[in-house]
Amino acid sequence: MGLCTSVLETSFTEQNTHAMQILFIRQSATRVVIGILIVFRSVEHAPWGP
Repeated sequence: MGLCTSVLETSFTEQNTHAMQILFIRQSATRVVIGILIVFRSVEHAPWGP
């Protein structure tokens, strides 16, 4: 994942991608995937706990 961040940050000279933008997108995708898994697996007391 660190390699992908470095490549995206340095490879496109005409459109610089800031590291915080990459982190935001990555964390947003992670949140969506985890949310879907919680719903399909019927996790008890999710997401706030008992």
